[in-house]
Amino acid sequence: KRTLSKYENRKCKVYLLHGDFSDEEMHSLYNHDKINALVSLTHGEGFGLPLFEAAYSGLPVIATDWSGHLDFLYKPTKNKKGKVKSRPHFGKIEYELQPVPQGAIWEGVIQADSMWAYPQQGSCKMKLREVYKDYNRYKSQAKKLKKWIHDEFEEQKQYDKFNSFVFPWMSMDFSLEEDLVEFG
Repeated sequence: KRTLSKYENRKCKVYLLHGDFSDEEMHSLYNHDKINALVSLTHGEGFGLPLFEAAYSGLPVIATDWSGHLDFLYKPTKNKKGKVKSRPHFGKIEYELQPVPQGAIWEGVIQADSMWAYPQQGSCKMKLREVYKDYNRYKSQAKKLKKWIHDEFEEQKQYDKFNSFVFPWMSMDFSLEEDLVEFG
């Protein structure tokens, strides 16, 4: 209440949801008729499971145009000449790369020499307005992205990709310490 009291003339409602949610409860949020987009101003989410789940559910996504979530928010599309090019199917927020703050360093997880994406405030405001004003286009993109994600990230397909990488290593005869030092 204290934070929201600064914005007496706001035109939207704000709800705080917390606690452990079941898969069904999470998916009900992504598919709720009053929720129109997922917004993430992440510094570097990695894969970004909430972003993936929103896109998987066909919810438009607005996010920083940097980090692991680009693996599934950019969809390969053929142009008129038949050439395949990955195109964003989300609202891209521009950013500046800057070093991770000292207080966020977590050895082995967030390294001191890492960079974080800092979303540009103006870009965020413009993208929110754009998605609001041209919602049908972003909803259409989200539907196309959903279809592609359902196909490309299908469970069996992911399992097969994982196995194609892991099993060749499992059949190798090597001394772990010696060969991994040599390999990497």
